[in-house]
Amino acid sequence: MSTNEEAFWTFTFNLESVAGDPLAKSVPAELLEHILRWAEDRDLQVGGGFHGPKAIDFEAGPVFEVDDTDASA
Repeated sequence: MSTNEEAFWTFTFNLESVAGDPLAKSVPAELLEHILRWAEDRDLQVGGGFHGPKAIDFEAGPVFEVDDTDASA
C-alpha cells in the first residue's frame, strides 16, 4: 500500500553541468546550504548517517563532503 506520507524520504541524485563542465566545490556546497536552511525552516532534519557509495551506483563522480575546517583560522 502506498501513501503520500512517510516518516522519512530518501533522495539520491547527482549534480552535474548540462555542458559536462567541471563544477567548483562551491556549487554543491551552496545547494546543500539551501537544502539545510529549507529543512530547518520547516522543523525538519537532514541526515541519516553516511554510507559510502558503491562504485556501481556512482560511477560518474565523487561524493560531496562538507569541508569542516575553520576558514577563519
